[in-house]
Amino acid sequence: MLRAGAVPVPAALELPGLARGTYRVIAWGTNAGRQTAEWQANSDGWLKLDVPPFSADVALAIRGV
Repeated sequence: MLRAGAVPVPAALELPGLARGTYRVIAWGTNAGRQTAEWQANSDGWLKLDVPPFSADVALAIRGV
């Protein structure tokens, strides 16, 4: 089980091999069972994301725009 009341922490993620372009990113809070954030990010061959703070699990959906 996850510790109740854990302090949310930010995370950085780098994904290699994605085509150059703009991507839509949706963060899904698995603990809350709902979307928690949405933003766009650009890839230059690497997609670099600053993920909003979370305290449990987070799932990311990434699609080209």
